[in-house]
Amino acid sequence: MVLNWNRLEETSACCRSLSKLDYPRFDICVVDNGSTAHSIEALERACPGAAVLRLSENRGFAGGVNAGIRAALERSGYEYIWLLNNDALCDSNALSRMVDVAAASRECAIVGCLIKEGVGGSYQKIYSGMRLQAPLYLPFEAKADELFDYISGASMLIKCTALEQIGLLDEGFFFFFEDVDFCLRAVKQGWKIGLAKNAMIYHEGSATIGKLSGLRAMYYRAGHVRLLRKHVKHPFWPAFLCLNWRLVNDLLRGQWASIRGSLKGWRQGWTSSL
Repeated sequence: MVLNWNRLEETSACCRSLSKLDYPRFDICVVDNGSTAHSIEALERACPGAAVLRLSENRGFAGGVNAGIRAALERSGYEYIWLLNNDALCDSNALSRMVDVAAASRECAIVGCLIKEGVGGSYQKIYSGMRLQAPLYLPFEAKADELFDYISGASMLIKCTALEQIGLLDEGFFFFFEDVDFCLRAVKQGWKIGLAKNAMIYHEGSATIGKLSGLRAMYYRAGHVRLLRKHVKHPFWPAFLCLNWRLVNDLLRGQWASIRGSLKGWRQGWTSSL
């Protein structure tokens, strides 16, 4: 499942990459999250062979993904749903190797893969499973032999039977941290998170929100506060320390839009209902 919002070329390239998968039976679904930069017909032409689900408005990452998951679950026969960012390309064996990991354990609800960030850019780094670092509860890369708190929603294979217990993504997260919350809920309910260490995707990163630093900062801060409220016993001080670290950093760099966005996101994070 690929979520698209005004990114026709990236989504088309992602679908072409998916069409080369060696997995024997799969369907490609593109959820259009209320795009205004191109028509739905243009998206269908750019992604031949993919089923396109059109939403009338931008519901955010969680809302768009949930619409696609509901549509998939209405059809019988699917064992897994693979969430893949539209600014990512995959190796032909990526899905097969992730399914192998998921099928090897009844307790495994979610499987990730290796993610190479910054393809074609000035940096490249491999990401895989992540952990949350106290006291600020910020993500950092886990070691290969550690259990994971979560894996990135840029590439997340979900076992359909597990969704009945875990539920869908929390749409209170518009952008950022919905993948962390989903995985933490799964782990709390006794499910495990797996990693296909021999599967790879290549992620450009930030194609959806780009360089809108104020908007990005707002969604990030609101999501981080919401995550702490849901999963940490005393969320205020970790959230407050993290906010102030970000504000000082942005102040020193003159990132005024980011500062305004962080403060707006801070208010949203605390006032929104859980």
